[in-house]
Formats: sequence, structure tokens, C-alpha cells
Amino acid sequence: NSGVVFDRVLFVCAGFGVINPQSVLIAPERTMLVYDCENLKTKLQERIFAKDKNAVLVSLGQAETEIAEAAEEQSITEEDKIEIDTDAMIGDLMFGSADRTFVRLNVDGTYQGAKADITRIVTFSGGEYAAYFTKRSSVYRVRGGKVEDVDVNDISEGDILLFSNTDEGRDLFKVFMKNLLDESSDARKEFSDAYATSLKWRKVLDNYIKAHGGAEIFVRRLKDFSIERDQMTVRQWADEDSHIIGPQRTEAEKIFAAIGSITGDAGITENAKQIADACSAIRSLRMRMLEAVKKIVVNKLNGKDIDPLFAPLVANINKLSIMLQAERVKNAAAGTQIPAYQTNRPIPVEI
Repeated sequence: NSGVVFDRVLFVCAGFGVINPQSVLIAPERTMLVYDCENLKTKLQERIFAKDKNAVLVSLGQAETEIAEAAEEQSITEEDKIEIDTDAMIGDLMFGSADRTFVRLNVDGTYQGAKADITRIVTFSGGEYAAYFTKRSSVYRVRGGKVEDVDVNDISEGDILLFSNTDEGRDLFKVFMKNLLDESSDARKEFSDAYATSLKWRKVLDNYIKAHGGAEIFVRRLKDFSIERDQMTVRQWADEDSHIIGPQRTEAEKIFAAIGSITGDAGITENAKQIADACSAIRSLRMRMLEAVKKIVVNKLNGKDIDPLFAPLVANINKLSIMLQAERVKNAAAGTQIPAYQTNRPIPVEI
């Protein structure tokens, strides 16, 4: 169950390329029941994981030297090398499924909507899902007892990622917020107005960008207010699925006033400070929410130890979200595009 963290995981085979049991991080204990013919595979997996772990520790300054490559090669028998080739072949098959899905998304003549450039492709353990990420997109990662919002370029094989599992949007925070505001009177009382205020300016900006064929004109006009931002940043501000709550705190009020002036929305200009304060409040709320999610997902605590504001998430988190472990990660070729609505979320792949 991808929505649960376990005390122990029992494997009834060595995996054979689908997954390295040594890298499964949803349980502190991993036990494998293997046949004699799988012993070599198991030993190889242990060496691969030990080497990868050592490399990470070296990069963090927690280990002095890397495992010697020559010694590693000498310990690999001909049978091991066959298994390595098998692993590579299965990995290629998994990406082959992701590639077939990519081709289907591109050649489907019934779709006439917007497409988006993708920079990163991830396939997940089990081979049922793949995700196609756009540049500068981010995802929630469960690692080291934390739930973090990280850039897609920081995703590594073996990472456990948390996604929205509903049709209500790709941003998991917004899915959780909707659930809270629907089911918690305390949340509605404390954050309903601030949350609505933090969203209105984004729609206005998005409409302006679409009406002017992109963010270029808006970026030029920002310079009239002594504000320097690139087009990608502005598009992220306008993207309703972006994890960005709003501009950085230090310039938020100034930027909101500029957005109001440029788009001709007097309400935004006149209430720039109120909008900046609302974004700050929602940004702080997201930090509290991630802490609650960590306790629910990582620490398996019950409602007694959860911030009372987020009690509805204890019962609903499994139906609102899905947790998947990245099996393979690769960069997409320049210019690769798929329908925008299929990006930054796990989608079923064609086998």
C-alpha cells in the first residue's frame, strides 16, 4: 500500500530488476526469502546499494573514501554481470512503456489543447505509472523523516514522492486545503478569506498573460516598477498548479501593486499589502500542513499527535494522495512535449 509506512517489508524474491529491495525506504527492516539461484542477485544488490549509500555519505562529508571501483569489479562474477545486463534490459523495457505512452499522448489527434515542454521523466516501482515533469516544477518528497517540496531536478532513483490522487488538481497542498475548508469549521474561520485572497491575483495575472500571448510584455512592464523577473518566474506565478504561493516576502507588496497597475485591476493595487499578508499566512500554513503530513505518513501517528487543525487529513490522506517510489529517472530530450494537463502527475503507462 503506497499510502502506508511499514515496520517491516518481506520480499519473496530478489526482485530481478523491477526493484532493488535494499533501496526500499518505506520500512526500517527488509527481509528477503530467496532461492539458492537468487543468492548471487541478492549479494549484487547489497553491493550496489552499499556503494550508492557510501557515495552519498562521501558527498555529505560523512565518509572518507569511496568504495574502490576495482575491488567492486573483481567481486562481480560472470553470473553477476548477466544479472546486471538483465537489470538494464528491464529498465529499458520500463522506459519503453513510458515512451509508448509519450508517443500516444503526442499523436492523439483528438487533443487540440496546449502542450508543455518536459525536461524530466520518471518511472515508478511496479511499472504502472510514469511522470513527465516540466522545467522548474516541484514535487513533494518523503525523505529522512521529512516531507519536502523539491525541484524535479533533485529527484533521484529510490525517492518516495507524494502526489495528488484526485481530479481536483495536481498541487497536493491545494487538494488538502480544499478538503480542510470543506470539513473543518476551524480552518474555514481562520484561513478561508486569506486563502481566497491569495488565489485571486493569480487568475488576473494568468488572464493578462494569455491575452498578450505570453509573459514577455508583462516582464518588460515590470521593469517600469524597478522589478526584474524572467518569463519563467512570471509563468510560475500565474500557473494554478505551481507550488509557489506568491512572490518572495521581501518584495511581495511592491510586486502585487505592480501586477494591479499592469493588468488594470485596481483592487489588487489598492490591497497589495493585504494580498501579501494573505500569501504569507498561507505559506506558513503550508509549512504546518507538511509537518502534519509528515507525522501521518512518515511517523504513523494517530490524531492525538497531529495539529488539531489538520485532523481531517488523518482520515482522508490515503484517498487524496498517492505515494510512489521512483524506479528510474532520466532527462527528456530537448523540445519534448506532451499535453499540458498530463504533466507533473503520475499517469498510467502502456505496457
